[in-house]
Amino acid sequence: MSTTPTPSRRAEVSSADVQASESAADTYKEALRSEFDHSTVLFLLGAGASHDGGLPLSRQITQLALADLALTETPDFGNGIELALRYVCGALIKYDTDRGGSPSDLPDIELVVSAVELLSQKDLLQVSPFVDAWDPMVDKTSPSPFPAGFDNQFDKVVGGGGSAEQLLRQAIRAEIGKGNARIWDELRAHLVRDLRKRVLIPDIAEFSYLAPLVALGGRRNGVTIVTLNYDLSIELQAQHLGISCDTGIQSWIAGSEVLWQPGGLHLLKLHGSIGWSFFDQRSEPGRLAEGLFLVADANVRGSRPAVVFGQREKLRAEGPFLEIFGEFRRRLALSSLLVVVGYSFRDQHVNETIRHWINGDTSRRIIVIDPDFPPPWRGSSSRDFDFRHELNQALLPRRLPGQAPPVPFRLDVVRKTAKEGLADLGL
Repeated sequence: MSTTPTPSRRAEVSSADVQASESAADTYKEALRSEFDHSTVLFLLGAGASHDGGLPLSRQITQLALADLALTETPDFGNGIELALRYVCGALIKYDTDRGGSPSDLPDIELVVSAVELLSQKDLLQVSPFVDAWDPMVDKTSPSPFPAGFDNQFDKVVGGGGSAEQLLRQAIRAEIGKGNARIWDELRAHLVRDLRKRVLIPDIAEFSYLAPLVALGGRRNGVTIVTLNYDLSIELQAQHLGISCDTGIQSWIAGSEVLWQPGGLHLLKLHGSIGWSFFDQRSEPGRLAEGLFLVADANVRGSRPAVVFGQREKLRAEGPFLEIFGEFRRRLALSSLLVVVGYSFRDQHVNETIRHWINGDTSRRIIVIDPDFPPPWRGSSSRDFDFRHELNQALLPRRLPGQAPPVPFRLDVVRKTAKEGLADLGL
């Protein structure tokens, strides 16, 4: 006798499976809602959280910067600036390719700016005496500003027609500055200023998928959102919904610690914001010069965005960044669940904070929303052994034959975009 189920039987089984799956999903969402109500959840947003609203990812910002500079013909940003940026991108691609990366992948803008900053300070780095030979292209892109027409001017001086001292001073200063950092400083400043237009939000309606997350700020205990992004998507969405949104920056500007008002949405912008501006601080009687002064205004003339824009300065001492990061660590320690949206786990200081937190209590859990999060398999190259691989290996439940039951579930990976994944949480 055949045991193959009839079509109607297969339909019944399929319907039962669907109902069971939906029931499990509803139970899961209900448990999450309970955690949200008791403020035991911390949200961490990366670039992927803003990408669904139309903002570019880090690699796309590099591509846009290259395309724009290729069209720029002003004296200040001519061939030298473009050549410098292309040199940095090419060197980083080669470095990544030598370690198993794809030659078609542009480096993300964080790496580019970090490299540009290093090149601008290469003569000041402690490692410089140990580098046998810097790539000659570093100096070729930074031509020496040797006095133009030096030979003619020198002839005049010899003939008694000028100041020998002044001419020699100019020549010495120029030669000492050969391979100077001018072009690298200009490139970095250009990329940082350029960031504002890259992450500008023309229509907040495109970010409506963040509304349920922002709306948690209206609940009894409010919500804490930590973001690595520079854009204003959360602030504008909160304004649209009438939800109080406090970044803590006003108290720091007033000369106090970074403080947050009770209740509402607390937004911790670890890497700064295009809505904040740095400008050079003039010394005043009775005050120590701070070097940079910060205001919560994006339209200060002669200013630049107050952002940590480059992997080397993510923990820079200037500005409020260390205090904000300390608050992130404190609030994470009080949380039982971390929901990570669109973060690629490439910032070491953030990863180490998560590592310490997850190891501190076996009941702590992580939900990751990322369509590109790697599957739990053991890779063959060093690129595969990043922090995401560690999370897979340590936190996914597994059991080998003859071993005790697996550790409790501690990692849930939702391989969907931010828009789809946040909807699945049932906020």
